[in-house]
Amino acid sequence: MKDFFKLDGKFSDFMTTLANVFILNLCFLVGCIPVITIGVSVTAAFNVALKIYESRDAHVIKAFWKAYAENIKHGIALTFIFGILILGSIIDFVMAFPAEEGGRILDFGLFELKIAEHDDSFAIYFFIIGIVVALVTLLHMIYVFPLEARYENSLWNTFTNARKIGIKYYGRTILIAVLLVIELFLFYAINDILFIIGLCIGPMIMIMTDAGIVLPAFKDVESDEASGES
Repeated sequence: MKDFFKLDGKFSDFMTTLANVFILNLCFLVGCIPVITIGVSVTAAFNVALKIYESRDAHVIKAFWKAYAENIKHGIALTFIFGILILGSIIDFVMAFPAEEGGRILDFGLFELKIAEHDDSFAIYFFIIGIVVALVTLLHMIYVFPLEARYENSLWNTFTNARKIGIKYYGRTILIAVLLVIELFLFYAINDILFIIGLCIGPMIMIMTDAGIVLPAFKDVESDEASGES
């Protein structure tokens, strides 16, 4: 029991990891402030998370902002790509339900989107399209950001590789999706205390969850490619 509280013991490792998660989460939130840099911040957070899992020594703040600066171009592009996909999925789900007389207004904080009154005879088609778009978006989000964080590639190839890996390791993909939904609900849909905790560490916990499960898949792919080249 005494060993548990040693400076180099499990408790110390846990507290160090928790502190790093908190610090990284703060860096992540600051990096998201311009909004268009959300993708940049997510990529940088994945970069550090993967290093943590591989026990690569890195000053988390320095490593985060270094990765942030290196991924600005692709990160901003990813913000718009996934923003459009998520918005499209939301609109499909809204169109799947009858609109009130005069239409419906979607308030996204920064802007409002008016959905005109429409015939609900095609509701089922909008619902199906919404489900497909949401699943495709989630599949790519799970792998695109860690791929961007770990490898240098074009966005087209990154999305292609994300799709291939997501389908090949479908078990991991489903597990990540389920865990992320549970964490999202746990942190932001139960009570105010968990919501505050979620603000402090939630995003990084979700990123760490994703990174920890996709990393072995990446290493398998790297191993297969190395074997093919030899």
